[in-house]
Amino acid sequence: MYFSKTTTFAWGSFLQIFGGQTYSFSDYSQALQTGILQLTDTKLQGLQTALTAGSYFGLPAGLVYDRVKHWPRAGPRGIIAIGCIFNFVGYFCFWSVATGRFTGIPYWMICAFAFVAGSGTTWLDTTVMATNVGNLKEESGIVIGALKSFVGLGAGMSTQFFKAYFTDRPLSFLLMQGIAPTLVATVTGIFTNIVPYVETSQSYARRACKVAVMTGLVIVVLIFMSTFIKTLNKGEGKIIWVWLILGTFVPLLASPLYTGGIRSIRVGSDEDEEDDLLQRLTDPTDQNKGGEASEEDGLTFGETLRRLDFWLLWFVFGNICGCGLTLLHNLGQIVPAFTDGKKTECTIYVQLFSLMNCCGRLGAGYLSQHMLSKYRVPRTLFLMVPGLMLGFDFILLNFISFDKLYIPVLIGGLAFGTVWSLIPSILCDRPFFGTKAFASNYNMTTLSSVFGDFLLSTQLSGRFYDYQRKKQHHASAECYGRVCFRQTFMVVSGIAFLSCFAALALFLRSRKKYKQM
Repeated sequence: MYFSKTTTFAWGSFLQIFGGQTYSFSDYSQALQTGILQLTDTKLQGLQTALTAGSYFGLPAGLVYDRVKHWPRAGPRGIIAIGCIFNFVGYFCFWSVATGRFTGIPYWMICAFAFVAGSGTTWLDTTVMATNVGNLKEESGIVIGALKSFVGLGAGMSTQFFKAYFTDRPLSFLLMQGIAPTLVATVTGIFTNIVPYVETSQSYARRACKVAVMTGLVIVVLIFMSTFIKTLNKGEGKIIWVWLILGTFVPLLASPLYTGGIRSIRVGSDEDEEDDLLQRLTDPTDQNKGGEASEEDGLTFGETLRRLDFWLLWFVFGNICGCGLTLLHNLGQIVPAFTDGKKTECTIYVQLFSLMNCCGRLGAGYLSQHMLSKYRVPRTLFLMVPGLMLGFDFILLNFISFDKLYIPVLIGGLAFGTVWSLIPSILCDRPFFGTKAFASNYNMTTLSSVFGDFLLSTQLSGRFYDYQRKKQHHASAECYGRVCFRQTFMVVSGIAFLSCFAALALFLRSRKKYKQM
């Protein structure tokens, strides 16, 4: 027996919220810097880069997935099991070192623990993304946008849990990040499978996507309310609000009941001949006999690597992700720097970034799919937008006052989310690489963000920050004043604008192919 495609999609969407927990590093970064470890900013950013690198180093997961996907049930579930092991072991060791339970551990090994912790999420993300794109390829843009939007919400929801339960013991949050995803992924794995035939619920795919989109939007509104209504962040209100947000997933998890059923039924089976007739009438181009799924189209992984278009995408994605992560990962240092140490709380900005990250993923996925389906507008046209947004955003950061800091944070989150929705959608489009080796292609592309994060967030930002801190000649591990980030902001702005030229080249090379779709 197979679970239906909409069941796999619903539970996969829920699991994706844990894919964004690495973005909540700013919530506990100050505890790492001033606690037992006593890290410099460069080492702190290096630790964050290791955590992020693990979550983006998904090439092994992609290669393994493409090998085992021919086992529709055991393959995806085995990949989820690997992700559970990496996630729990990595975060448990990371927590043990940060709280002093493991002593005498060298810095490189702490980074290794963080890398393993982050890598757990990429095995989970690869399974959810590749399985659902393969199951619902006709709605790939909306499916990817919805799934990635929950990753974007992950940091905001993690921050809500942090504020409700871990404000006074921030390092214990690391242990929670190891336990919660492992438990949820274990349950989700039961409902995850590739459906190797055309099923009767396939006509409900758009409805299932709309339920996921509406769930994401409701969570965005709830987190916005909790961010700006102070009474919701006091006492029991914080805890009640967290569980209210989790409750919004109930309609999504129950959506298979009204989108074709929990169990998959093959088109043409004796059990549902009426739905078979309906499928053939509504999709006369479907010539599959006996309900068999058509062979996957596209290029192999090796063929993809020999295409210039792939490396242009790789360059654009790495640049934009590096710029966005430079802003996100440094919020814990930007706030005290802009206020001369008078304020250190950055959770509200992490939440705002996370919420706009979600909106960017939802909006870009839906808009690009709509414009492509109705007007044949190439998705690559939209790829120039996040580079322009981030370029102007980092210029704005050099001049804006602290009380207006939320504006560049909102813009940065929106741009960051947009590129995360567009790139996977472009990868599986037929004018580019298709779905044959989507898992490998997708994870090879996300690998570029590791280099972007390391070069910009760790090396560039960390070194400039430490240089300015040493010039101030005080004992604190922090740097105060806008000068701490001025050089970083200008360089990152230029890099964001540079990505626009690569995106333009990609658009010019692909527009004729999209017109022929």
